[in-house]
Amino acid sequence: MLLDRKKKLLPLLGYFGLLILIVVAAFLTGKQGGGETIKEVMKDAVLHEDNRIAFLGGMTVNPGLISAYTVTGILLLFAAVWLMQRFNWVVTPELIRDSILLKFFAENNPIGLIAAL
Repeated sequence: MLLDRKKKLLPLLGYFGLLILIVVAAFLTGKQGGGETIKEVMKDAVLHEDNRIAFLGGMTVNPGLISAYTVTGILLLFAAVWLMQRFNWVVTPELIRDSILLKFFAENNPIGLIAAL
């Protein structure tokens, strides 16, 4: 009975400790000043006019586009490896065993990775 109570209390204490750490860190960093107002940040998040970066040889894009391309590429890799395994194309068990990247995409799936977080 006491052991069950400790098992339930331990995660709660961990979360409470993390909350205290975040609050202390917020007070220690203080106000940075000179930054954008909330209105400017929200407008930029919606309109994407400012804060552009160079991408692929000087083309200026919003950083969100790079993230979207990265996530899309990873999901396409998962789908391609799954299809190749499902229909027994090209991907053999020996090939999966010898390749670290192929092994990762063959043994995991996006839902499992999200659940692990």
